[in-house]
Amino acid sequence: MLCVSFIYAFTATIGKLAITHSNPYFFGVIYNMSLTASIFSHMLAISMTHVAYMISLKRTSLLFGVIYGAVLFKEEKIAERLTGAAIMITGVFLIGWFG
Repeated sequence: MLCVSFIYAFTATIGKLAITHSNPYFFGVIYNMSLTASIFSHMLAISMTHVAYMISLKRTSLLFGVIYGAVLFKEEKIAERLTGAAIMITGVFLIGWFG
């Protein structure tokens, strides 16, 4: 699931770039067709554990997205974004410890 989170974080930032250079409708179709492997991973993960655990781990991709935005795209206000991401990551750990 960590691998899938990593893939989603990477493709989300690249997806924004692709949409600005093409048509959102065209990219939406192509993007969804290319991500069928991650959908299979999603369904497999759901079958193996509790849904809340899997989704919380999947949401850690947000942290990767914020870091990519800062490093690759030189986005501003990273402290605010990291604060929000840290709150969500804290939720992941709380679910892991007490769930």
